[in-house]
Amino acid sequence: MRARVSFIVLACVACRQAPRAPRADAGASPAACASTLASYDALVVAGGACSVDADCECFQGGVSTKSACGGVTDRATATKLEALRAEYEHASCDALSCAASLCRPVCVGERCTNGEDAPPRAK
Repeated sequence: MRARVSFIVLACVACRQAPRAPRADAGASPAACASTLASYDALVVAGGACSVDADCECFQGGVSTKSACGGVTDRATATKLEALRAEYEHASCDALSCAASLCRPVCVGERCTNGEDAPPRAK
């Protein structure tokens, strides 16, 4: 029982830790990783406007804890995010591991969202 309590306490402490700084592996510049990460985060926040479902596209994550395993945004932003994700990976920056997930891009209230998470639409 004591081991179980210790594990729970350790798990809770780990949840409260601040996100770690981008780590660059051998040959990668920590400054370059941080710069790519900042650009990625800014694009995630700025993107996502839409008029119809076709304006939206899923994007792959693994770069930032702010959008850890990807999400949905507008097509132009998704293309830019993919380029930054590839750059981040190519530079051997510290990427996040993500499990497979369902993504169905839809436009709701002029914002791209995952239809798997969105409330049902009125017909």
